[in-house]
Amino acid sequence: MVLVLPHTRTRDTLASAQRARAAVQSAEIALITAAYEWAWLHEAGKGRVIGLSQEVPQPGIHEDEFHPSDVTHLGATRLKVWEFAAAELALALCTSDFQARRMMGDAVDLWHRLPITRAAMAAGQIPVWVARRIATLTHRLTDAQAAEVDQELTAAFDLPISRLLTVAAARVTAVAEAAADAEADHMATQRFVRFARNVEGGTRGLAARLDAADALRLADTLEALTDRLADAEPERSRDQLAAAALGLLSNPALAAGVLAGEPTKAPRPQTTLYVHVTPETLSGDPDGGVARVEQLGAWTRQMLVHLLGHEHITVKPVIDLRQAERAADCYETPAAIAERVHLIRPADYFPYAPSVTRRADLDHVVPFDPGGPPGQTRADNLGLLIRRHHRIKTHAGWSVTPLDGQRFSWTSPHGQVVITGPHGTRKATWDDYRFVDYTRIA
Repeated sequence: MVLVLPHTRTRDTLASAQRARAAVQSAEIALITAAYEWAWLHEAGKGRVIGLSQEVPQPGIHEDEFHPSDVTHLGATRLKVWEFAAAELALALCTSDFQARRMMGDAVDLWHRLPITRAAMAAGQIPVWVARRIATLTHRLTDAQAAEVDQELTAAFDLPISRLLTVAAARVTAVAEAAADAEADHMATQRFVRFARNVEGGTRGLAARLDAADALRLADTLEALTDRLADAEPERSRDQLAAAALGLLSNPALAAGVLAGEPTKAPRPQTTLYVHVTPETLSGDPDGGVARVEQLGAWTRQMLVHLLGHEHITVKPVIDLRQAERAADCYETPAAIAERVHLIRPADYFPYAPSVTRRADLDHVVPFDPGGPPGQTRADNLGLLIRRHHRIKTHAGWSVTPLDGQRFSWTSPHGQVVITGPHGTRKATWDDYRFVDYTRIA
């Protein structure tokens, strides 16, 4: 047996780690406390300007001007706040307005429905994210039921996190069977199949929430397919074979043949891919870069050959982005200009927005002026915004300035300024404005 005595350096390192953890916990508590205060500063119906702090002398939406779509409800507490309140907080936290709104809702629930859980969080017994998870678990309970769960968790906060959350879920089910049934009905509406945005080495993640019975049947089918594939490819791991089995289900006839022990050359379904390439990439030039496949990400030439070599290919007209930009004088965006915007800037250009959907609104960055100059509808004055972000830009006092064909300067009602562009969102600096051609800002 070897006894290792503590060394001064190791003690110092442990002490440093403990201080860092305490600092992180303290900062996270301060953050969710700020989210709680922000929510109450923007409560609807208090006779103050909605959406702006008292100190900001800027007109906003007043209670007597409310429309139902101007408000949203936070958490199970159902606190009614201005619809756009989360956007300003999100900018300060460098996150999306969706995540900021969730934080505000969790904070309100912890303060008003789960005071014991909040006290455990404040004392450092549980991390902030665990407290928020408990708030989510109790979301569909009544206030009285949530208080009962909160009380019953008093003796469980020192358990390992996984066991604590298991206990919390069990308590939720125990205190309200009706609520559990309601939760089951609610979760039935939350089923989904979602593909990851990022492609890594020619692979793409997949997540799904299924009916439990369907999930069991799918697991049995995958198990059977995996067994069949293992007979032919014993050198591959079970995980690799299971992934290949799931891929086979994209061609039901082929999967049925494999299960029957009679693989067939069933025709593959037609697939439409939008591939953005340069002439150098297609020619095999080693300096030609990579192609971008919409919904799949960046692909090398070799990966494209593998991908397209397994499908029937339909070549559609190419849009050469090097050609002179088109412009229109009308408010409506012609299809050719809209497609150019999708190709140049495929993502929502609101700060920290993650969306890359083609179903977003096409927004005039500098608002369209019917009496203004010609050519206002052009690619460098258009950007994609999901409907909520479009409403924030139009109705919530935010301003946007195009800096060039790719970057935009956003200013919030509280004077926060960020730059959005191909590389995401970051705080603005003076250098961002040095070479702006202001004659292009219509």
